Amino acid sequence: MTVQVLRKKTKQTLIEYLVEDADIIGDIVTASVLDVSRSDMLLALQNEVTAQQTKAAYDIVQKLMTGMPIQYVLGECYFYGLPIKIGKGCFIPRSDTELLVNNAIKRLLNGGKFADICSGSGCISKAVATHRPDVKGIALDYYPKPLEYSAINLSDCSNVEVKHFDALDEAEYKALGILDMIICNPPYIPTEDIIFLDTNVQFEPETALDGGEGGLKFYKAVIEYGSKRLNENGIFLFEAGIKQADDVEALLQEKGFITESMKDLGGILRVVIGTRQ
Repeated sequence: MTVQVLRKKTKQTLIEYLVEDADIIGDIVTASVLDVSRSDMLLALQNEVTAQQTKAAYDIVQKLMTGMPIQYVLGECYFYGLPIKIGKGCFIPRSDTELLVNNAIKRLLNGGKFADICSGSGCISKAVATHRPDVKGIALDYYPKPLEYSAINLSDCSNVEVKHFDALDEAEYKALGILDMIICNPPYIPTEDIIFLDTNVQFEPETALDGGEGGLKFYKAVIEYGSKRLNENGIFLFEAGIKQADDVEALLQEKGFITESMKDLGGILRVVIGTRQ
């Protein structure tokens, strides 16, 4: 069997089982089992594949047919152009979050210090630390799997520490010291909406999705407790869910922060910025 035939059969099977983005994922699967980039795979369409590679593609497709996200199946994804190790029990990075990173890279002072609260895989911290080697950061999460993947993904970033942290416990904030920026992409799906999520999202840990009533539980705690750790020019950077930006801005304004919101490529107000007056 040639690469071209394997690629075609993989895509056809994914389409038949209504796997979202089957055409793109078919290429990702084919390139993955060949252990090459997509562009190199396209240059090798007439090459023969081995029985082992064919079986590997079949095994991946079987998992995808259950609704499992491709990122969990392959154990890796890309965020801000960087490879991120990922697995079950850890929230999958979204491209929308790159807007948060853009602002962090732009707004952090030279030699500044940031805390990445609810850091998940550590993708935000990795992107910021890679593009701003002059700053120092702390990637903070509560659960074992995110902390495990953060440690792996940040192993080559000497300017970021990974620490266990309970974002809802005021006492834990004192150990953070004084910060120039707090970045936070918290669980923000309202509890009442969790049951309506797409099947593939339901493979992700509920603890990384459930933001409590109205989805605001973590914003309230991080703003209330984190505001005491920011310096006089300190900045909050939050990712917000659909129709949440106004509520997050209101919480920041109650604490005396000047606020603004920014839209993602889909036109959703996705990033909320609060600057201490």
